[in-house]
Parts: sequence; structure tokens; C-alpha cells
Amino acid sequence: MQIPIQRHFRVLVVGDEHAPVADIIEKELGLRTVTVAADDAVETLHEGADLCALVVGRSNASDVIAARKERGFEMPVFLVSERDAEVFHAPYLQDVRGVLVAGLESREFYKKTFLKSVEEYVQKLLTPFFGKLLEYDYDGNRSWACPGHQGGQMFKRHPVGRLFFEHMGENVFRDDICNAMVSLGDLLIREGP
Repeated sequence: MQIPIQRHFRVLVVGDEHAPVADIIEKELGLRTVTVAADDAVETLHEGADLCALVVGRSNASDVIAARKERGFEMPVFLVSERDAEVFHAPYLQDVRGVLVAGLESREFYKKTFLKSVEEYVQKLLTPFFGKLLEYDYDGNRSWACPGHQGGQMFKRHPVGRLFFEHMGENVFRDDICNAMVSLGDLLIREGP
């Protein structure tokens, strides 16, 4: 199961000088980005529970990585560098997932590395039950165990029901499943994830 990362997460790109990197991430990887000035990076990181990766240059890497650690998240960090720059002795390198250097590796390699890192991070965020529930939903399953719910379609037949449906959202009804689904965790026989 693949979580639609592009719908739920963004990549933080630190430094306006790295806007071209943000454009490549958006156009070629289909991921949303937010580009901020270095002065705003720490605040954006502290407020951004929807961030799945950080892209930063050498001059700001230490502060951004420290803020990430302080926040308690482990999203991958990618360092943008130039070919002739010496960064291999910096103490923050142990926290860097990859170094992006124009012309050093192929775009395909960078794309694979970046996407794999983001996907691994997002998968690690999921608890066993919530991961299985998302998988159940994304696979398009339907349960008839809770009469009247079935994604909330019956509520939409009445004006008040339609308002209720729009307020609560489809997933509240679609994911309202029986307590005896072994694939999601059966409460009666205590099996499942």
C-alpha cells in the first residue's frame, strides 16, 4: 500500500536560492513543497507536522537539523551542495540522508533516493492499526457490517443528513467498520495487527 504522499505531505526547502530544486521536486516527483527563507525555517519546521523531507544548503544545515531533532521528527534531510564544496567533515552529516550535487549523479538516481527516503519515513509514522486501516481504505474495501454507513451515502438523501455528511467527511463513515475484522484487529478474539 502506498499512502498518497503528495496529498498529505510537503517537502520543506530552506533558502530561496534553492527554489529551482523545489521546482524539480514538484514537477518531476509530484510532491508539494514549501520554500522558506533561512530565517523562517525553524518556525516552519516547528509548525509543520505535514513535512516529509527537508532540503537545505550547507550554511543552514546545522540549525535546521538541530530544530528537526528538537521537534522530535526524523524526516530525511537532503543537503544541496556544489561540486567543489568540502562538507565531509561537518558534524551534522550523520543526520543527512543524501547530498544533492548538480551533475554528480543522474536525476533518476536522485529521484529514486529521494522518493524511497520519503516513503520509508511516512511508513514508519504509521501505527499497526492505523496503517492497516489506511490500507483497507485505499484498497477500496467496503463493509456492510454497520448498517446505514457504507461511506455515508444514505445520509446524503436528506438535507440534514447531507450537512452532517459534509461536516464529518466520508472517511468517518467509510472506515466505521465491524469490531470483528481480523485483518484490522478483532476485538473478540484479540487477533490482528
